[in-house]
Amino acid sequence: MADPEAYALASIDLYSRIWAELEQLHVAATPPELHSQILRLEIHLLIQACDSWRWRGLMSAPQRHTLQQTLANVLHRLGASEEGICAAAAGAAQDRLLDAVLDQYATLQDVTASAQIDRIAVRTSRLHTQPSAHDNASNIVRLRWLNPRPHL
Repeated sequence: MADPEAYALASIDLYSRIWAELEQLHVAATPPELHSQILRLEIHLLIQACDSWRWRGLMSAPQRHTLQQTLANVLHRLGASEEGICAAAAGAAQDRLLDAVLDQYATLQDVTASAQIDRIAVRTSRLHTQPSAHDNASNIVRLRWLNPRPHL
């Protein structure tokens, strides 16, 4: 299953790319109607891919469910029955994507904070253990290298 940090980063990247596509909707070289259909189809295919056996192996059930729900909500806000995507629908979809990105950032901060706490705990436990003879020898070598004796 996907590491929570990797999932959060991948989700943020995906949502950011969809956001950028919505930004380019009316300034792209392709006609807006065609661009709208392509974007809707891509989102629909991503939703369907969440149920594939490969994605089931890559993500946990809650991760897949969150991704599916977010993408389905974005697709719903784009108004799947209309030919082109109007500016209001694109804005509503971007609002949902922003909410999803902020949720993933919060998750990412929680995961990062937890990992930092774990690293601090490991460092602290190392401070309270007795150094081995090898550690002492290594420290002496480092000290001599950092503070060489002056040559007479």
